[in-house]
Amino acid sequence: MEDNDKRKAIWLTNVSLPKTHELRAKLNNGQPPDPEILKSYEPAVIASVLKLYLLELPGSSLLSKCVSNVRSYNVIYRVRHRQEYLRLK
Repeated sequence: MEDNDKRKAIWLTNVSLPKTHELRAKLNNGQPPDPEILKSYEPAVIASVLKLYLLELPGSSLLSKCVSNVRSYNVIYRVRHRQEYLRLK
């Protein structure tokens, strides 16, 4: 449980934007990430760069997929709920 709380805290920690952009600039060089660069930053800063990268993906494909699934579930729920309502009437 403690490790899970630590992981959660890393993702939820507010990181200064300049620190995030500093690391992103070092990583955006067309090469695989240098472990030595990553070792010099706190895990929360690395997570912040990853979150920024995911937000900047073209078309936010990951987010679009999630939103699409939520909409589908919402429609299915409403149809089932409506059918149940009509059946009880």
